[in-house]
Amino acid sequence: VSPDGKFLVAGFDEPFILLFEITRHGSYELMAELACPATDAGMSCSWSPCGTKFAMAFQDGQVLVYDVRTRTIMATLGTLQMPSSKGSARCVKFAPQGALELLAFSEHVNYVHLVDTRGDMSHQQNFRVPSVTRDAAISGIAFSPSGDSLFVGSDSSILAYSVFSRSRRASACSGLL
Repeated sequence: VSPDGKFLVAGFDEPFILLFEITRHGSYELMAELACPATDAGMSCSWSPCGTKFAMAFQDGQVLVYDVRTRTIMATLGTLQMPSSKGSARCVKFAPQGALELLAFSEHVNYVHLVDTRGDMSHQQNFRVPSVTRDAAISGIAFSPSGDSLFVGSDSSILAYSVFSRSRRASACSGLL
């Protein structure tokens, strides 16, 4: 559900997305079946704090960012390990309001991506999650309420990373972590 409570986005075990309007009576009216180049199931979605865009992660390793107003894809992001099953995009989260429009998404194992969504979404930072075994299965990601920290759950630990928002205010090309 969008932050303003007006829209609902739904992903499925098939690669398509439905966008609904939530009426003032609480019913759902189908607005659109959105174009979706993914080839496998939708795994997770997240709305931007302003509610004008949402991102959906797919099992084929794609993360699609949509503009709700135009109902079009703004960006297609990919995992480092796609098309391997290790590279399935599992969890996607927008940072909370005030965190300078940052998007995070995780792969099934090993990698987390941070994307600056203030432009064409080409500025991205990827990092490998440490593990006591060969591969770190990632169970989820979450931002702190302030957006200054990113938490990553793995099969062996919960890790906290600092997000450097001060340097991001100066330049979209500076480090995100």
